Amino acid sequence: MLREDLRPMKSHLLSKAVLDEAFHCDGSLRDLYVPDASMDLWHQLFTFLQRRSYRLSLYVDGTISELPGDVREVFALRDKATPLLSVEVEGVTLNCHFFVEKEIELDFDPRQIAGVSQANAILKFMLDLGRFLDKEVRMTEENAPDCVIFRFNVATQEIEYVSPGASGN
Repeated sequence: MLREDLRPMKSHLLSKAVLDEAFHCDGSLRDLYVPDASMDLWHQLFTFLQRRSYRLSLYVDGTISELPGDVREVFALRDKATPLLSVEVEGVTLNCHFFVEKEIELDFDPRQIAGVSQANAILKFMLDLGRFLDKEVRMTEENAPDCVIFRFNVATQEIEYVSPGASGN
């Protein structure tokens, strides 16, 4: 497994080869996963997002809606509507579809990553979220939670790069 010591605030450590490999545009999205989630972890996610300066937009069936104080209200909507939370991170939109309670998933289009600045913003988001939740956060290929590209490692408190072509992800 290939590992590079990437600290998101040090852009010189994010090589062009890593940037090209991790954020290549092939028509698929990239997913951010927090595995083994619970409603408590979803509450912590909401707290994290609301304490930061991210622009948050909740859509219900495509119509902008007020963000509720309790994430359970968003999950309750799923019985009759389709909620979508968009999080703006330095020009990159992360979308949360609230698919399942047991896994936090946000996706983004890698075409939004115009360079090192946006890549570092996503990596910093992962780092900050992982530290806040004290949980692993993975960036993966779309719908492939085990095909890890980057991960926040709780033990080392760092972002690790895992080559998408490496075996054993």
